[in-house]
Amino acid sequence: MIDHRRVTVITGASQGIGEVIAHTFGAAGDAVVLAARNTDNLERVANEVERAGGEPLVLATDVTDVESIEYTMAKTVEAFGRIDVVVANSGIGGPSGVLWELNPDEWDAAFEVNVKGVFLTARAAIPHMIHAG
Repeated sequence: MIDHRRVTVITGASQGIGEVIAHTFGAAGDAVVLAARNTDNLERVANEVERAGGEPLVLATDVTDVESIEYTMAKTVEAFGRIDVVVANSGIGGPSGVLWELNPDEWDAAFEVNVKGVFLTARAAIPHMIHAG
């Protein structure tokens, strides 16, 4: 039997845009992997996705950590057999203001999540997606 629903991984799914995206895929009846650091919010979103008709899987994930994001993708494949869609939505607000007054640590934190996190997410997901065809 062929499973025609999509398997979608959404990082940053615990609130905001990621939460809305999760609801959208859930309403379509998809398997929705909810990945974020805030697991309390993820459980709430998972309940909403399930009520909408989706099949949620909650995974605590830090997109800035190679092992964490690779674990998320491996657990997705273990649970659903493949990955069809990845929404690399994790993000944090960075520092703003006059350049020479910006805090370098805040800049680094924003870069880690907003840039490196997207890279690591794609790096971890793509081999599974290629393997699945």
